[in-house]
Parts: sequence; structure tokens; C-alpha cells
Amino acid sequence: MTKGKTTKKALFASAMSTMLCVSMLIGSTFAWFTDSATTAVNEIKSGNLKVDLVDASGNSIRGESLNFHDKDGHTNILWEPGATFETEKFRVKNIGDLAIKYEIVMNGMKVSDNKLMEVITLKLVDEQGNTMNLNEVRKLGVRETSDLMKITATMSKNAGNAYQNKIATGMSITVFATQDTVEADMTGTEYDKDAETDKNVVYVTTPDELVNAFATLKAGSTISLGANLDMSGKTITPVHGISFTLNGNNKTISNLKSNKRALFVDHSGTGAYFFNDITLKNCAVDATSYGDQNGAGLFMGMSDTCNNATFNNCHVVDCTVDGSDWAGMFVGFAAGYGNDNDGLVYGHFKVTNSSISGGYVKSNGSVGAVVGHATANKATEFTVDNVTIENIELKGDKSEKTGIVVGTVGCGKVSISNVTINNVKGDLIESQDKYYGRLAFGGTGSLLLNGEDIQS
Repeated sequence: MTKGKTTKKALFASAMSTMLCVSMLIGSTFAWFTDSATTAVNEIKSGNLKVDLVDASGNSIRGESLNFHDKDGHTNILWEPGATFETEKFRVKNIGDLAIKYEIVMNGMKVSDNKLMEVITLKLVDEQGNTMNLNEVRKLGVRETSDLMKITATMSKNAGNAYQNKIATGMSITVFATQDTVEADMTGTEYDKDAETDKNVVYVTTPDELVNAFATLKAGSTISLGANLDMSGKTITPVHGISFTLNGNNKTISNLKSNKRALFVDHSGTGAYFFNDITLKNCAVDATSYGDQNGAGLFMGMSDTCNNATFNNCHVVDCTVDGSDWAGMFVGFAAGYGNDNDGLVYGHFKVTNSSISGGYVKSNGSVGAVVGHATANKATEFTVDNVTIENIELKGDKSEKTGIVVGTVGCGKVSISNVTINNVKGDLIESQDKYYGRLAFGGTGSLLLNGEDIQS
């Protein structure tokens, strides 16, 4: 074979090999050199806005009392026309991690029993004695403390004999704070320039103030207790359809009686109600005059189309409830409202970290220590968790509708867990652990008892 022919054959083979390689690549994908890099986004943390009142030494006086004294520091004083006394000095302290603006409000200066306040003038003054404007908005940076201030009180020189032997109580100071235009976002520091303090809080330290708080209640208000209240001889008008929060601040309301369906919420309407950190002692509801088809409870009687009701750290001691049909210490009748067409669901009830001790619940229908008739609507949910029930009597005419926690479980969802029971008397049917009486699921209801699905 000649050299020329050999070269031609080699070139032909090379060309065919190249074409074969190209044809094999048709329709396939290419592998590229690649790499990637990832960096974490740091945590999202909300700020903490918190304010306190402290004495001249910096010790918190939240929930404590300031005392009026004379120039020698004596607090056992008697007021006379023309006399002026003052309180210990105090400061406002920002103990959060956001800058704040705040206002100071003086409460309880016009209470019906405080006739003495008609002739006493109170002022908020600075350390030098200059009167401070109560309507002024003041500012504090993170962890900053205000200058010292005090309250002075002067009895009118014209106070006559009608003001002898009088006592004025229930005065208090409240600081309302909100965020200030200091911290910046992507637009600057002015994003919270319209933030306003929440003055929709009623601070209560006397029985009359509690009566007045419910008589003048506005939707969305918070009633905050600053003292234990003996309501002997006093009555309050329970609300109907007005949402509110009652913060007990671990105080006790005692000896409050009602012939309505409840002490606080006669009929819920579509409102929302929140009860926190409160004890009811020797209180009573007698709703027997309402006739059948009505509920009775200490906190809430009839809940129909209710939106939300929560009870946390609420304690009932030696109280009684007499109901015509459905009765419970917390709620008599619990229902909500649900619309299958638009998906709206109302009626969320929750009783947590609470207790019932002493007293009785009585009704000719559904009876339970916590709730008489729960989840009367399929849109209703009722949760009971970490509750102690002891030394009470359940007086139900129908044993099949009497349960230690709930009398009747209706067509909504009930969840019961971590309930401690001691010495409960009553005509109870032999249901599982006697937590409940009647199961009336109606095809849509359910009961979870310590995580176990109870079937009807």
C-alpha cells in the first residue's frame, strides 16, 4: 500500500470518528463546571416595650402604694383645711429594649364614695415642686429613667364640717407607653410616628370603680385590678355583646352576687372576652328566674355566637351557681357560629391553669363544674387544660347530663386534658372517669380526653 493511500484512509477514519461523536451528542445534555454559595439570614426578633415605676432608689413600686406624708416624713396624718401633703418621690423607667414615649394618668380622683376628693386638689410635680402637665407626652430612651417626681395634695381652705371624718381611697397612677421614633427601618425612623398610647385601660382599686367600669365599659377595653375587692352590698351590671379583657393581676373579687345569668357577661353576643389572673371568692349567681333555655355561670352565662372566650389562671373558691337549664362555674352555655358558605368559624373557648374549690353548681339540665353545655354549635371549640376541681357538689336533676368537667358535649369539639379531681359529690353516671355527662355529637361533634378520642 502506498503512503498516499494510507494517509487518505487515516483521514477518512478520523472524519468518520468525528461525525460519530457529533451524532452521539445530538439530543444529549452538557455537564458544566458548577458551584454554589449559601449564607444564613440572621434571626428575626421583635423588640420588647416595657415600662416600670420605681422609687428614688430604683426599686420597682409596681402594684405597691405611695404614702402621703408631712414634712417630717410622718404618714399617720389627718387632713385639715389648707393643709398640703406629698407622696414619696418616684420615677418612670424604661426597662425594655425600645425607645418609648409615655403619658402619666392619675386615676380614682372622682369616685362616688370619695366625697373628700371634692375639696382636695392633686398635682403631679417635679423634684423642685413645679407642676407637671399630665397631658404632656414625654420620652425615654432604652433603659433610661425619668427625673424624680411626686404627687402633692392640698385640702381647700373652704372645706366645711361636711368633710369631717371622711376617707378617700382608690387613687392610683398609670403610665401609658408606646414606641418612639428612634429605631430605624429601611425608610428611616418615622414609620412609628403615629403610634399612640393605649389609654383604653381602666385601673380599678375600689368596689365602686369596678361597678363604674362595667357601667361605662367600651368595646375592647381592659379592666385592670390594683387591689383585692370586697363587693359586699355592691352589684354590677353584666355586659351583653361588649368585648373586654379583665386582668386580675392575681387579685381577688369576693362577695359579688348576681341575679342575672353571670357576674360579668350575661349574654356574649359576637364579642370576645379574656379573663386573666383572677380569683373569685364567695361569689354567687342565681339565674333561676330566667326560666328554661338559659345558661348560668360566674364569668359567662349565655354564650351564643360568641367569638372568643379565654380564662387563664382563674380560680373559683366557695362560689355557687344556680341555673335554670345549663350551669357551670365558668360558662353556662357555650356556643358559636359557623357559616359553611364563607368558612367563618366562631366560638373558641379555653380554660387553662385554673381551679375550682368549694361551693356547688345546680341546674335542672346540663351541669358541669367548668361548663354546663359545651359546643352547642358545630363551629364551637372548648378546651380545658391543667385544671383542678375539688370539694364541690354538682346538683343536677339529670345524671346523664351531669359531668365533673362538662355536663353535655355537643356537636362541636371538646378537648379535656390534665384535670385533677378530688372529692366531687353529685349524682354522676358511670361515664369514663366521670369527666363528662351526655355526648350529643349530632354527627359533627368530638371529645378528646387526655388525647384519647371518645366515641358516642
